Formats: sequence, C-alpha cells, structure tokens
Amino acid sequence: MYKIVLNSSIVLITPIYITLLMLLIVGLIFMIYQFVIFIFGVVSYLGENSEIQDPEFDDLISIIVPVKNEERTIGKCLESIINQSYKKIEVIVVEDGSNDKSYDICKKYESIDERIKCYHRDLSNGKPSALNFGLERAHGSIIAVFDADSVLDKDNVLNALTIIKTENLDALQGENIVIDKKGFIPKSSKIDQIMMSFSLEGREKLGLFKPLNGSNQYIRRDLLKELGPWSEIHLTEDLEFAMRANFNDKKVAYSKLVRCEQHPPSTVRAFIKQRKRWFRGYYQILFGKKNFKYNSKGLDAGFILLSPLVFALMFYSGIALIFLALFYGNSLPLHSDLFIIGLGLLLLNIAGFTIISLRNIKYLIYMPIFYVYWAITSAISIYSLALELFKAKRVWEKTDKA
Repeated sequence: MYKIVLNSSIVLITPIYITLLMLLIVGLIFMIYQFVIFIFGVVSYLGENSEIQDPEFDDLISIIVPVKNEERTIGKCLESIINQSYKKIEVIVVEDGSNDKSYDICKKYESIDERIKCYHRDLSNGKPSALNFGLERAHGSIIAVFDADSVLDKDNVLNALTIIKTENLDALQGENIVIDKKGFIPKSSKIDQIMMSFSLEGREKLGLFKPLNGSNQYIRRDLLKELGPWSEIHLTEDLEFAMRANFNDKKVAYSKLVRCEQHPPSTVRAFIKQRKRWFRGYYQILFGKKNFKYNSKGLDAGFILLSPLVFALMFYSGIALIFLALFYGNSLPLHSDLFIIGLGLLLLNIAGFTIISLRNIKYLIYMPIFYVYWAITSAISIYSLALELFKAKRVWEKTDKA
C-alpha cells in the first residue's frame, strides 16, 4: 500500500518538478547572458582609461537637483557641484515639500553662489514632477540630473561635456559609485552597484541597450523637447525615458569617466521601499510599452525588464527543487540534470564574486550573505508584480539614504 501511494505522489509531483526545472533552466540562460555582458564589461572596465583632452567648450550646463528631506546630504552635494572644474553651470535646486532643514541649507548655498537657484514647492508630486519643474526653469543646452545624496568628482561635468560633444551623444549615463559603509544593506548595495557598473560597461562595449539610472545623467535639451520630458506617471522615469531614446535611435552612452558617489539605503525598510519602486517600475514599463523594437537593443531591454521576475522565479524554483530532491531523490526524472544545472549556477555565482573581489578581496566574505539579499529582492519582486497586476495605486516614494 505504501508503494502505491508513493508512486501516485510521484505521478503528481513529476509535472511540477519538470516545470520548476524548466524555470531554473530559463534562469540559467538569463544568468549566462548577463555573465557574458558582465565579462565584456570587466575587461573593458579594468582596461586603461581613455584620456580626456582639454576642451574649449562654452556650453551652459543646467544641473537639476530634486531635494526632499535631505538635510544630511544636500550640503556635500552642492559643495561638490560648485567646486566643479567646469564653471559654466547653473544649478536648479527643487526643494520639494521637505519637513526638515533642507530648504534652509539650499538657501544658504544660493546666497553663497549666484549660479544656484533654489525653488520651494509646498506639495511634492514625486521626483519626475520635480525634474520637469526644474526643466522649465533651465537655460542650458545640456540638462544634468543628480540626486541630493550625490558627491561629484571634480571633473564630472567637464568629462561629461567633453564626451557628449566629441562623440555627438544625445544622452550620457555616468558611473554611480555606492559609498562603502558597514552593514548588510550597504554592503549588498555596494556589491550590486559593482555588478551594475560592469554590466553597463559591457552593454556599452557590445552596443546594447543603455539605461539611464536616475542620477549622474546628462541629456541634450533638444532631445527632451523632441521626445517630451520625464513621465510623471512612471515609477522609473529614468528607464522609461531611456526606452524612448534608445528606440528612437538616439545616441545614448555610458562612461566610467563621469564619476559620482552616492549613499546606500539607510535601513532594510528603506531598501525594500527603493527596490519595490524600481521593480514595479520595470513591470509598469513591461506591461505598458507597445513600441518595442525587436533588435539587439530591444531584446536586451526586455532582458533588463524581465530580470527581477526571472531571478525571483529562479530563486524560488531552486528552493522548491531542493525540497523535492530531498524527499523523492532518484525517483524523479532528470535528477542528474538538476545537479548539473545547480552546479552551473553555483559556478557562475562563484566566478562573479571572484571577479568582483578584484576590487576588494573582502567581498568574497559576503557571498553567502548575498543569497539572503537574493531572497529579499526575490520577495520584493514578486510583491511588486502583484501590486502591478492588481493595479494598486502607484506612489513615487523617495529612499532614505545612509
């Protein structure tokens, strides 16, 4: 009797097992694809820096900085902006309904440097609205956007302008470097940022889709006029604009020479809030975009938009398959295939962490902890998908930074 029940259970479990295995295989394909881009990025990133020639440009650069409750960081941000080696800038600070001392700090810097103009709004409607408010008051031929926790390298603007002019770009994304701080969330965010930098470098090298990442980005004013400003209904307005630019065959690029430091999320709650907005923004674009181009850039954009869901399904499929393997063992079909796929995923993870550790050998210690990070982001991804599918109200929430 026991044998009959077991066989009946296996008949029921087998389709589930194969479905989970197929999801894991899809995840492995995604990981291999990303790993190839990652390797190209590592080779390019670790290569020699291109020399930036001393230019003779006279363009006015408008820098927009949205600010909401940023009293801990906005001072350093504005200091780094006014001390740029390229001087022909205007700084448009949009103080967006703060309830701390942000406005007072911004007004102080406005009195110190006449290039800074601080505008106060009583009601906050999210970052895209603040950006468009600043855009209406900007006079420069190139619009730059920085978050209030950004600390710019002194040649950030100079390098960006030089690259845009010499390569005739429409938009440029610089490298955002997460400041290394103690704690699980800051360390995980730092490792995530290094992976992102290598991936962006790889996409630049391979001519794939170039996303814009919200801060440390430069866009020609003419492009904003042609394609329209930032979308105020999207939770990831930067990525949505990048989609429009890439799919209209505009020249968008990434450069590691345009550097800017940023703070990581301050708490687990802040991290969850940040990733929930990001992932839901991905799904919002994925479900709402009707003009995908089925070329290398379009397919790569699809990989980016699907990645939070695919990696979440891969994580949970892996957990479920381990559970089934423990209980049913060799009675299940394709058992050896599961071992091979699992080994492949593990080797890809080890290889990725080993490469990242070239930046700091201590990052190898965080490999086991990064699986906890993967579990958290997977849960956030599934939750964000549910919010979008059930049409919950979209709210643009800022991230509290450390």
